[in-house]
Amino acid sequence: MFALLVFVTGKGDAMSGGGSVRTSFKGKANFEDYISRITLYLGIAFIVLMIGIDIIGNRLPQAGP
Repeated sequence: MFALLVFVTGKGDAMSGGGSVRTSFKGKANFEDYISRITLYLGIAFIVLMIGIDIIGNRLPQAGP
């Protein structure tokens, strides 16, 4: 739930000092935009992977003595 909240609320500019001005204009994507997009996709992939591993792990029979 917390991860979803972080993705929905944005980049977290409160921690960056707030020195930059953000506008709605989208020109050519710069390096920061690429890194932000890659980080978002990798975060989503990680969460999906962890949920999948948890589901698979709970369905496998437990090894016992």
